[in-house]
Amino acid sequence: PFMRSIGNVVEAALRASFLLSAPVETQDRETVLLWHQRIVDAIARGDAEAAAAAMTEVIHNGLRRHEGTPAAVDTGEPS
Repeated sequence: PFMRSIGNVVEAALRASFLLSAPVETQDRETVLLWHQRIVDAIARGDAEAAAAAMTEVIHNGLRRHEGTPAAVDTGEPS
């Protein structure tokens, strides 16, 4: 019972976090999806360095959104 209860708390916290941090603007959403796809593609290729660079960009874009600045567009190169 305890693990089930704590699991529900963690699930609720994650759900709230994702709802609050998800981009609302179409351009930001598209940028986020493109960068996440870069992570998936790099992992599929077995390219850990590219996956790490793309994940870093996803984190930086999230920080930019929370600061009220636009996400970096997908130029093909991490910023």
